[in-house]
Amino acid sequence: MNDDSKDLIWLVRFVWSHRRIYATVMVCSAVILLAVSFLIPKRYSASTHFIVKSDNSVNFENQAMMNGGLAAVGLKNPNDVYLGILRSRHVANRLIDKFALMSKFNVKTRDAARKQLNNAVNIVYLDGNIIEIEVENTSPTLSAQIADEYVIQLQDTLTDMSHQAILYKTKLLDEEIGRAWLAFREAEHSFVKFQQRNGLLPIESQVVALSNTMTTLQTQIAQKKIELSVVSRQTTPDNPERQKLEYELSGLQSELTQLIQSNPKPSKPIISLDSVPQATAMSVDKSRDYQLLNQIYGSLSRQYELVKIDRDNLNRSIQVIDYAEIPEKASFPKKSMILGIGLLLSFVALTGILLLNQYNRVSKS
Repeated sequence: MNDDSKDLIWLVRFVWSHRRIYATVMVCSAVILLAVSFLIPKRYSASTHFIVKSDNSVNFENQAMMNGGLAAVGLKNPNDVYLGILRSRHVANRLIDKFALMSKFNVKTRDAARKQLNNAVNIVYLDGNIIEIEVENTSPTLSAQIADEYVIQLQDTLTDMSHQAILYKTKLLDEEIGRAWLAFREAEHSFVKFQQRNGLLPIESQVVALSNTMTTLQTQIAQKKIELSVVSRQTTPDNPERQKLEYELSGLQSELTQLIQSNPKPSKPIISLDSVPQATAMSVDKSRDYQLLNQIYGSLSRQYELVKIDRDNLNRSIQVIDYAEIPEKASFPKKSMILGIGLLLSFVALTGILLLNQYNRVSKS
């Protein structure tokens, strides 16, 4: 038999020899611990789970602002943005006002109320793009109400953010459409006058292809300008998404400039028998401008209609998996845990005291 086994046997015999003392102390400790556990205020925990589903049409300007903002602050998951909104001072203040938490928490300042609210709320991102909000409070009803209200406040905040972006984009599209309409009407009037004065001239297929290419470039440039304007309002010049949009816009503008320079307009407006090719070029040029501005105006108009649909059906849908239910059992204090830990500590403390007393008696003898 080794020394460890001998020590264990000796300890068991020592405890058994003082079993009356142990029994008395354990019973007294259990009574005290149970009394304490009943005196501690009960806290109730309520939780809700939901998924944020982005609307494809709104989608933070096709995720440009979202992805750019994530890259700028080093975030990898869009749900980190939602967690930031839920933990924001803006949402906390709304909850404090709605449920009068300053009086319920018995504090005098909003800052103190926010601290207690943050301590009572646990917001985590789970697997499967699920966000969990758990609220613990002395009132079971208030715990469930606060958990559900967090979801409502997130929906309202996302709607406000998307609504502001849509309003700004609508304003930009209004301006672009106005300019495109004036330019289109001017080109149409000029083309009609040229046809009336000189007659129709044939347009070759390669000229039509050139006109379509220029139309596509002009439309893409207009779209990039609008996207860049919206992103610029939300981000800094160092933002990667903003720099990407600026680079793409510069490339499109350079490509359009090269295309125009490689196909210059004729310098002489007078038509003669010796300058029929030049007249043909002028006719093609007028037709190209007319078709170009017509398609740009049509494209911007379609974008405007889509934005109006987004505005009428504005929604960043939150799919709630589990609504918060009013808890029936308290989550704290856990009487069994308090009793178990308390009895263990009492046993260890009593054993130490008895061993120390025996050591003192042996030393004196």
